[in-house]
Amino acid sequence: MWYYLKGKEKVGPLSDALFQRYLNSKTISSDTLVWVKSSKKWLPAKESPLYHDYAAEDAKYSMNLLRIATAKFRASLITLAALFVLLIYHNCEMIKHFENILENNYPSQIVEQIASYEYSARYYTICVMITLFGLLALRFAYKWIYTTSTTTTTFDREYKYTPSFSAYSIFLIIPNIFTPCKVAISLLKSSRRIIKQPPKIFDFILAIYWWIFVLTSAILFIIYILTFSTSSTTDVILPSIYFSICLDVITLIAILLSIWIVSLASMLQNKFYRAASKSN
Repeated sequence: MWYYLKGKEKVGPLSDALFQRYLNSKTISSDTLVWVKSSKKWLPAKESPLYHDYAAEDAKYSMNLLRIATAKFRASLITLAALFVLLIYHNCEMIKHFENILENNYPSQIVEQIASYEYSARYYTICVMITLFGLLALRFAYKWIYTTSTTTTTFDREYKYTPSFSAYSIFLIIPNIFTPCKVAISLLKSSRRIIKQPPKIFDFILAIYWWIFVLTSAILFIIYILTFSTSSTTDVILPSIYFSICLDVITLIAILLSIWIVSLASMLQNKFYRAASKSN
């Protein structure tokens, strides 16, 4: 049976199950003084044997949550990257198609129209798939950032963002163009601190380059919509495709850097959880 001090008041007795429930609900913190019959004196909860078992199970549970969130987010990003590679290849084929039209290389107008229809159908299919997987990636991004930020908020007091704010930062491109980059840097720094590693300049460079490509792709997309979507003349078709390829390449680089950031932060935090589960 367990007892704990609430201020100067002794609370108890508590069963092992209720003691763990109080730890889960944060009613008892790791520094709360507790006493059990086998103890000779009051000790902080973190020095009790039951807390060690609880901490090990909690570390395993948190590691499992992080692995699931990482697997889903990374899989959606990899799929999205593959779709952008397919889109880039398709746009390169579209250039050849329109060059053939301009040079009258098709044997007949019917063949030309059929080819144009096939290219258009393929293009819109890829765009629909990119949209669907993009929305899915945003959902998984929110969950992954929330999960990793919850860990850093718990174990690193220098991490100044709440999990919810960190997760919503991916939607703050227009309201605050610096916030998502700051969150990414803080997340990587904190992931190193919890395993007693000093922050590395590589983390700053990775997060800044990632944000540069994200911001550039957003700006180019707006320019593309304003410039080419308002004109339907044939003389802008080829320039619009070249511009689209440039936009797709920059977006692809941003996605690949996102995969890198996710993999790095997850690897660092998993290292912490593995050490925590073994030490306890």
